[in-house]
Amino acid sequence: MANATKNDRQGQESSGFKDHGQQQGSGQQGAQGAASGIAGAASGVVDTVKDAASNAMNWASDMAGTARDTVRDYSSTAAHAVGDMGHTIGSQAGHYADEAREYAGVAYDKAGELGRDFSNLIRRNPIPTVLAAVGVGFLLGRTLRS
Repeated sequence: MANATKNDRQGQESSGFKDHGQQQGSGQQGAQGAASGIAGAASGVVDTVKDAASNAMNWASDMAGTARDTVRDYSSTAAHAVGDMGHTIGSQAGHYADEAREYAGVAYDKAGELGRDFSNLIRRNPIPTVLAAVGVGFLLGRTLRS
């Protein structure tokens, strides 16, 4: 019986080693499965981040395009407004130039009339004109010497 007990113990020990080996093999498979699951989850997270980054880039591109179009529209509107203002200012300037020419013509005509009237006055009254000229000359001479 001692032999039988010894054999039973060896059988149990060897069967224990077998169970431990099986447990170790199943532990490795579990670890590999867990690692595979973690790798799959990490891959999923990476894909999610890639998708989010791609969506963000697309959104930024769309916003930049919208901003570009808005600036183009505003600059076109501003260019038209400046062109219209330039046209309006140009026509107003032309109008004012015409009025200035007209007033200059009137002033020229008035100056001509005044000159003719003064010439006629001198012809009709030569002595008082000469005396007035001498008086003005004397006053200018005295003023300039001081």
